[in-house]
Amino acid sequence: MKSLKKIIDINFTHFDGISQKKLYQTGALGCLVGHVIYVIMFHIMGVTIMERYNYFSVAFYVCLLFFITKSESSMDKFVYYALAEIVVHACLGIYCTGWGKGFAMFMLFIVPIPFYMPLKKWLLPYLLSFVDMVIFVVMKLFMTGREGVYTLESDALENTVYLINMLFGFIIILYISSIYMFGREITNYKITAKNESLQKLASVDPLTQLFNRRAMMDFLRMIQNTSAQAGKSYVIGLGDVDDFKHVNDTYGHYTGDEVLRRASKIMAECVPSEGYICRWGGEEFLFAVPSSDCAAGVRYADKIRTRIGSEVFHTDKGDFSVTLTMGVCEVAAGEDFEHYITVADNRLYKGKTSGKNCVVAED
Repeated sequence: MKSLKKIIDINFTHFDGISQKKLYQTGALGCLVGHVIYVIMFHIMGVTIMERYNYFSVAFYVCLLFFITKSESSMDKFVYYALAEIVVHACLGIYCTGWGKGFAMFMLFIVPIPFYMPLKKWLLPYLLSFVDMVIFVVMKLFMTGREGVYTLESDALENTVYLINMLFGFIIILYISSIYMFGREITNYKITAKNESLQKLASVDPLTQLFNRRAMMDFLRMIQNTSAQAGKSYVIGLGDVDDFKHVNDTYGHYTGDEVLRRASKIMAECVPSEGYICRWGGEEFLFAVPSSDCAAGVRYADKIRTRIGSEVFHTDKGDFSVTLTMGVCEVAAGEDFEHYITVADNRLYKGKTSGKNCVVAED
């Protein structure tokens, strides 16, 4: 079943790079090839009027391809030109070979096509489809009980013409519908990607690529609710880069930003995957790990502190390292996390006043 899903599922982003011009060129080229086949078919059948008209159609689609390639503006008009050619081709085919050879079906096939086009004037698709149907009805009334100008030699030949017309008509509607479907899905993908990008901008700190404080508050509420339901505690750790102002003043804010980026990367590597990390503000970072106790929190914090302390930063003014102080506390199931953030902050302050570069897990 999994392999079948891979076959059925389509990654529409693969088609994102296909330009409108290429799509229209493909359609015009398909029509050109179709009319070349019609030229051959009508030549073999001896239907001279249709053979000559299809020479014109071949020249028409060659010109259409040229103008599509050169055009830098909207290409919708080229579709309407092609629809007009198809209607004329269908009417002439009915006149030459009779009603039952499948040419009339072209006019039914193209009825929905104007509705697939971008709507600049919403009445236009209804108008075009109405005109198409009026022509269909007029041709039906005109040709009922009449033979075409040319009589085909056998039923087999009539069936062949009918099947070829049905095939071309099916290809036309399939092509237009595919353009509409892929265009719609690509648009939906772009909208989704844009929304995800905006959501990321609203929840991620641009410098460190960690969650920002607002997003972390949402995660903490979720952890608190899950903890209350499961009856398990969780751990919170609040850390601060020691003497960060001295780093900025001595080595510059660019270096200070690099310190924050590398400290964030280390935290992301040291906190387990089920945990959450954020830039709490300035040079402060906060992590929260569900279903963990204080001892586990101390291990995470100490690992972070040790690795950050071992980082060496190279600058024009010399090499240096930084240290980190952290306050850690365990939050009982269902307890208010905001209170325990204050507890972690107090322990962080205690670590700062007692020498820095340490992890404090008790008052």
